[in-house]
Amino acid sequence: MRNAQARGRDHGATAVELALAVPVLMLGLLLMLVSYRAGAVHIDVTSAAGAAARAASVQRTPAAAADAASATARAHLGGVCDSTTVVVDTGDFRPGGTVTVTLACTVTIRTLAKVTLPGQVTSRAEATSPVDALRSRT
Repeated sequence: MRNAQARGRDHGATAVELALAVPVLMLGLLLMLVSYRAGAVHIDVTSAAGAAARAASVQRTPAAAADAASATARAHLGGVCDSTTVVVDTGDFRPGGTVTVTLACTVTIRTLAKVTLPGQVTSRAEATSPVDALRSRT
């Protein structure tokens, strides 16, 4: 008889537990999705920074290097970012020197998760590429 009374008091407990657990699980899945997508964006940004540095290092002038780096970075990102900032350091642009590209990509949570949530994620990457020491500047 005691077991029957104990079971009688538990009516609806499973439904309450489920009603509390489902939103928490959904939030966890959403956080996992945003983390995964943010990681993928960071990989894209790192790759684009490397490609932009290489494209800049084969140019003949610092101005052409900056233009090539910016165009290459934006082409590689292909609309992944909501806003993109490309900074090209040509201070050591000479045969045997280096070119450094710093890339910042800002993506909103809405873009990452396809749900309307506030916030944004900014991914930054920097890449340096050597300028060929044996080439001429003409």
